[in-house]
Amino acid sequence: MRQHISIPKAALLGSFVAALALVFPIGAPTSETALALGGHAIGEKLSEFKAKLPSAVCESPLRAAAAEVSANASDILNNSDVLSCCVNDPKELAALSPFRILFAGKCGAYARFYRERLIKLEYSLDVESMDEILPAFTKAYGPAGRTYASALTSMAPISINTMVGWVRGHDALDLTLTSVRGKVLNADPSLNKGRAELKFIVVTLYGQNEVGGQ
Repeated sequence: MRQHISIPKAALLGSFVAALALVFPIGAPTSETALALGGHAIGEKLSEFKAKLPSAVCESPLRAAAAEVSANASDILNNSDVLSCCVNDPKELAALSPFRILFAGKCGAYARFYRERLIKLEYSLDVESMDEILPAFTKAYGPAGRTYASALTSMAPISINTMVGWVRGHDALDLTLTSVRGKVLNADPSLNKGRAELKFIVVTLYGQNEVGGQ
């Protein structure tokens, strides 16, 4: 006979709070609190990134997109100093965010390096409302310094509903609530699942003045 084990809500809440403490800075936020995701900040060495996330697969964007790159591709794709890394290991993704990361395409979390220094880290969260995650980021970094909200109801295949962001010097962190529908959604069976629309939040940490930072 299978025994049912009940986990107290307090224990579940405690586990979630512990996860937040690992991902976000501890202490009261200030204008000097460095922006980071899962302990990874802009400028981090590639060797440090790989030590924390050993499953990350890194390669030149030119090789990774060889079949899709056209003659008009950005120079950044042809720069041998640039590496793109993909993280798919569930435990390592959990270290990047206490919220569930959405697998879109072949990469759970994407990182870009220039001369072995982190210039961009991005992933999408399976979260449909900014209210679900904004308190955690506000607690870590204070009120968002910039916001955007669309005043129009768009039925385009991809649309941005809301964006909030923080800036520290030349580094920035954006949360973008995005909607996908129609052919774009239907092209990925792992996302579709019979839904007419999918909402998710793209989390992007980047260096604004770095080569290929955005």
